[in-house]
Amino acid sequence: MRIVLLVMTVLLFSSAQAQRYRVGQDKKKKKEYVYPSNVIKLNLSSAVFKTLGVQYERKLASRFSFALGGIYRPSSSLFLFKLASDNAGNSGISPETAAMYESARFSRLSITPELRYYFKKKAPKGLYLAPFFRYNRDQTRFDFKYSENNSTVRKTGQARLTENMYGGGILFGLQILSKKKLAVDFWFLGPWLGFNQATLKSGLNVGNINEFEKAVLASNIEPLIQDEALKWDNSGINTTISRTGLGVRLLGINIGYNF
Repeated sequence: MRIVLLVMTVLLFSSAQAQRYRVGQDKKKKKEYVYPSNVIKLNLSSAVFKTLGVQYERKLASRFSFALGGIYRPSSSLFLFKLASDNAGNSGISPETAAMYESARFSRLSITPELRYYFKKKAPKGLYLAPFFRYNRDQTRFDFKYSENNSTVRKTGQARLTENMYGGGILFGLQILSKKKLAVDFWFLGPWLGFNQATLKSGLNVGNINEFEKAVLASNIEPLIQDEALKWDNSGINTTISRTGLGVRLLGINIGYNF
């Protein structure tokens, strides 16, 4: 993030304002400021959630531009997991499930291309609608306790939930550009529909785990996968989940540099 901020600062102080001449009806040349065709932005709203988000936008025509955004969140604890763990007594989940939430670490990679339509012929400035495609890859790792062969000794296993989501939607927003190269991009609402393919895996010696212990593990883990049934194969836990669902990009802000 420091490198991105440094590059933006250097560009800010090294560029000159763009101007051109146009001929009016009176046949006189009039000086008119032309906003540059490129914008590079940093997502401030994602930074609140320990996530780095950047976007590059390029003007295509007077009303259209193309933008490509990326989001990366390194593996770390998630506020929602911590909240679920701290309120286990009120939510009805077991202490074992609460401990899984407490140990969980979440990471994300997201790529979002979008085509922007600006209502006025001043792209990339002003109100816009943007149909977009989004790809998310989320990974959640968590620990759990289990026993083998009716033993009272509790062992610790680790599971990995990998989710790949593909979807599309439409975004409504406003981008403000200044003659000093500052860009501020607000978006207000961006509903989208996506398909999610998820797998939950954990390597365990299945021959040493009886049916009762499997049932206990299932009751503790299934709340983390929205109550989908836990499945097993010869290598351990191996559950595949397919879902279609709605998402939303809501109330975000990018700040950046136009050049």
